Amino acid sequence: MIKKIAKVIVAVLILSGAGLLVTNISKVNSLRRELAESEKLCGIIRGELDRIQKEKEELVQEHRRSRESSSSYIALNAKLRSEKEKLNGDLGKAQKTIEPKKAEIQRL
Repeated sequence: MIKKIAKVIVAVLILSGAGLLVTNISKVNSLRRELAESEKLCGIIRGELDRIQKEKEELVQEHRRSRESSSSYIALNAKLRSEKEKLNGDLGKAQKTIEPKKAEIQRL
């Protein structure tokens, strides 16, 4: 009788161990699937980060070019203003020179 009880206990232990084994195998497979999905998601995120970094670098370069262009335009604008002031001064002098000559021509 004790041998039968021992055999039943061993059988129960074997079956519960097999049940745990099946459960653990199922969990391992589930974890492997989750890991694979996580790795895939990480790959997608890395790709997005690379794309964003590249876009950022392009924007930085574009900003740098814009600043250089702005500096060039500011320098050109200053030069043109200076030239305009000089030409306005020359025009004023020329008009002052012309006025007496116009008056002299009208007297004649």
